Amino acid sequence: MFVSDRSASIFVVFFACFAIGFPSSNASDAQASVTFVDKPDGTNAPIMIPRRHPVAPGNMKVVPFVDEAPEPAPTAAEIAQGCILFSRPITQPVYRNTRPLPWEAMTSLATFATQGEYEPLTFSVYPLRDMRNFRVLVSDLASNDETIGKANVDLRLVTYWNMRYPMYTTQGTFREQPELLERVTVNSFAKGECQRYWLTIKVPPNAKPGMYQGHVTLFDDNASKALRFPIRVRVLGYRLIKDPNKHFSSFHLPTHHMYTKYTGDLLNKAIAADLENMQRYGFDTIPFVYVKARRSPDGDEFYFDARTKLVVRKAIALGLKGPITICGGLNHFCKRYVPGGTFGAHFKVSKYPADDKIYTALETAVRKFKLACQKEGYPELIYLLVDEPRQRSAEFCAKLFAAVRRGGMKTVVTNDPTSAYAHFYRDHDSLDAWWSQAFAMPYEKIVADTRYDYWCYPNHNAGEIKDRVVMQKGGRMTYGYGFWRSGYTRMVPWAWRWFPGGKNNGKQFDYLMHPRQSGTGNRLDEKAHFIPAVYWECFREGYDDGRYLYTLQQAMAERRDSTDPNCQEWIRKGQKLLDEIWRRVQVKRKYMKVDFWEDATFSMLRWRIARLTMALLKHKGRTGVVAPSVMADTATTGQDGDDGYTIQKGLKDGVIEYLDLAKDAFKGWRPTGDKELNYSVKKNLDQSVSMHLNLHVNHKVDGLHKTNKYPIGWPYVAYDLRKGNVNLLDYTFLHCKIRFDSNRDAVADDVTRMRFVFRKAAGAGESGEVIDLGGNERTWGTVQIHLDESSMRNAAEILLLPSEAYFPDQTKIDFCISEIGLLKFTQPIVTRIHSTDTLLTTDRKLKVGAFGFAFGEGAKDGYVCEVMLKDTQGRAVVKECVPLQKTLQVVVPLRQLHVGAYKLTLKLIDKAGNIKSTDSKRLRVIEGYACTTWPLAEPVH
Repeated sequence: MFVSDRSASIFVVFFACFAIGFPSSNASDAQASVTFVDKPDGTNAPIMIPRRHPVAPGNMKVVPFVDEAPEPAPTAAEIAQGCILFSRPITQPVYRNTRPLPWEAMTSLATFATQGEYEPLTFSVYPLRDMRNFRVLVSDLASNDETIGKANVDLRLVTYWNMRYPMYTTQGTFREQPELLERVTVNSFAKGECQRYWLTIKVPPNAKPGMYQGHVTLFDDNASKALRFPIRVRVLGYRLIKDPNKHFSSFHLPTHHMYTKYTGDLLNKAIAADLENMQRYGFDTIPFVYVKARRSPDGDEFYFDARTKLVVRKAIALGLKGPITICGGLNHFCKRYVPGGTFGAHFKVSKYPADDKIYTALETAVRKFKLACQKEGYPELIYLLVDEPRQRSAEFCAKLFAAVRRGGMKTVVTNDPTSAYAHFYRDHDSLDAWWSQAFAMPYEKIVADTRYDYWCYPNHNAGEIKDRVVMQKGGRMTYGYGFWRSGYTRMVPWAWRWFPGGKNNGKQFDYLMHPRQSGTGNRLDEKAHFIPAVYWECFREGYDDGRYLYTLQQAMAERRDSTDPNCQEWIRKGQKLLDEIWRRVQVKRKYMKVDFWEDATFSMLRWRIARLTMALLKHKGRTGVVAPSVMADTATTGQDGDDGYTIQKGLKDGVIEYLDLAKDAFKGWRPTGDKELNYSVKKNLDQSVSMHLNLHVNHKVDGLHKTNKYPIGWPYVAYDLRKGNVNLLDYTFLHCKIRFDSNRDAVADDVTRMRFVFRKAAGAGESGEVIDLGGNERTWGTVQIHLDESSMRNAAEILLLPSEAYFPDQTKIDFCISEIGLLKFTQPIVTRIHSTDTLLTTDRKLKVGAFGFAFGEGAKDGYVCEVMLKDTQGRAVVKECVPLQKTLQVVVPLRQLHVGAYKLTLKLIDKAGNIKSTDSKRLRVIEGYACTTWPLAEPVH
């Protein structure tokens, strides 16, 4: 669903998550609290401070993060501590000015992990006073006689960096962002400036299962005592298995760019640091490398330079596999065989070949290079001749790719297989693999396709879009459940480590140094020490989500033939869970800033998967079995996030007043007259009609003003509210459905903006919303804009304005609009409860929200919201009633819960006591991973 920042307020949206602390009647659990201890002696500890940040250029404007949470109200204990300790899911960012929410307060940290797994724990410090030389120390983790040493706990500080915002190419504006994880031992910061610490626990491959416990100690110079809180890690007695059909790698820049400042032993150390950490993040394939071409006495030839050879040899030695994706070298052939031509970025071609000489030469050179690489013992090569080739040069490019295939080398193109010009590659039999930024092809077509392989490069998650939720939550979803659900086989994003300008390698920590772009990805410091980026940690968690899923599938596949009825029952439960997950994963081309599910679902699903896997592993399985990538029932249907049904039902039930702005074939709309905009109304297959705005962007000619006074025109269509004597503020929302299609490349279509303007008469002003429709082309999405009483009063016209400034020059984009109208809900309606569907026996809080409409209006009318949790006997376990608010947040306290099934109900009740809207969902309670009861004795419900 497409919504603007303002219209998002029409929903009550929260994150349902489990409690960080686990107080209970158990003695060991009662110790889960923050305590004061004597300050340890830190005089011999190394002093490592955060890296100094460059000053932002004076000609750039900051776009600050604004936290809408209220100022925190610290408890007496927190005032005594001098800070509020809180934790939130790794998929959500913490900024310097983040304000902790009451339910995020923590007294301990707990998690679980398998043998050999990297598992993160994070906590944040909101200082109530200035902190001077603040230190954080982590102890060993012990379980009976077993120990995970503190050397296995990588403690880092999230550091903030100024970078272009909202895109990596945005001009003129920037934001301070939580970007890197630096090793810091001493940190000073001011009152109210949040600091987030990130602990990554490396569980030894041979660690015995059990509960490992330790603590974290915090202190600074201004405190007489130190703070200490416990951490617990449940180690599970098995290792994760990766799906052998899923592969991970990354774009890697040319070695002359990546390693300019490193020579001798430091160069070898830098290459090793990159490759070894790639393996730690799940890479199994040699990263992208560049090839060069030259003229030799034997004709045209390809070759690797010395540094590239070092990368390839080191990768092979570490066990990374092929194919090696290569790029580069094509310019040599273009300049030699197309004299006078120019060949720019993304294959912007000024002249095409007059004959076939270039294809013959390329084919010959590829054949020679393949033989040379075979003699070196290199794995198979696959050639990406051109990155994101343009539409205009598609046929020329397809012929070049075909020549490479004739030379005996496989090919891959960074292009959407569903694009309007993809047929050129199929017509010329040019490719072995499609490499799209989005999950462009549906699962059922991919698994039925025996001709092509399908790869994904989710650059929108990896730094092109500088929204932290897109990068962290969207990235985890893309790498894990989205990848599993997509049917794609290879995940290769741009970029592992990138910064513009090879000559400025030493300035890779200045994200505003380059005049047009901010870098992205991990970093290596001057001594080749690795510095992770926060979102790559989220990518790795997505990678592990996929491994948890596949390990369960493998355990099920190995035991399919078991005659043990208990084992078969666990397989049945496993199949039920896989089918549920398949249905729950929303199919998205790109996982961006979409509320596909609450953050806690990642942990809850992983725990449910782990419990089933452990139960199955107790039974003997058959060796030599390899599970398929997906064992779910793929015929089941996923979730539908469209609100069309709710609106239709509301109209039928009489709780929505609707003014149709599309009646009489959009008669009330008029186009601006801009020459770049072609306006039309067309009939759809279902006999309904849609309004089409076909925009041809021209940045050189103004399409509206004869004087060409402005460099870019302002094409729009307008609806005159005065003709129907319509008062905009008699309604609550502007609602419409939009679909769009364009000729843009894979980078440009990440963001698709349209401005909705509410203009007053006689130049009295206007207000508007800029809606990002996202990157999902050829897909219907819903826009709902809340009509703001303060800024939209006396509006005379509604304008739909797809400004030419939003798109690259020569973009062709067709916007299709239907079902546009004004809505007014006569009462608040809840459409879906937004909470976790799994609770742990250790949970003491449940956060509940809902998707719905007109909550703000209901709040004005005195509505209340009732939340009730009942057991299978219909008994109310907990009941909470709060006034309905536009930004309602219901946090329900929980007592000791027992394993079993529950029902959660949310009701909206008017001031007369009448129930006006209700929804319910089923919840399950399972044993928590931080419980002292072990091993698991309860069945999975």
